[in-house]
Amino acid sequence: MRKSIFIIFSFLFISSLGNAQKGALLEKIGKSDLSSLSKLMEPSIDFCINDGQQNIKKESALKLIKDFLNEVNPRSCRIVHGGDSKENGSYYEVGKLKTAKGNYRVFVYYENKKVVEFRIDNY
Repeated sequence: MRKSIFIIFSFLFISSLGNAQKGALLEKIGKSDLSSLSKLMEPSIDFCINDGQQNIKKESALKLIKDFLNEVNPRSCRIVHGGDSKENGSYYEVGKLKTAKGNYRVFVYYENKKVVEFRIDNY
């Protein structure tokens, strides 16, 4: 009986650690902290802020995101929902970015734990 209880609590603890990571990147974006995003990005990504989706280099994307965040003065960003494909090793997160100039929807798509698409749209 003790062994079963220990196994259940261990599983719940490990599951909660995995869930704690979800949305962490979005929270950092809400604080204008792009260091985590930089570490997770592929060398080139699909990128869009409101219109004009394009495939650009990581450095260019980071500069555009930084400029955008400086312009809108973010207050917070939290995960709204997400999903994954265990077969493909991909997942996505959608967040709500609250700023001094309004709210925005942030979409981040990962493949093999690397960001391959990043979008910011009007909410």
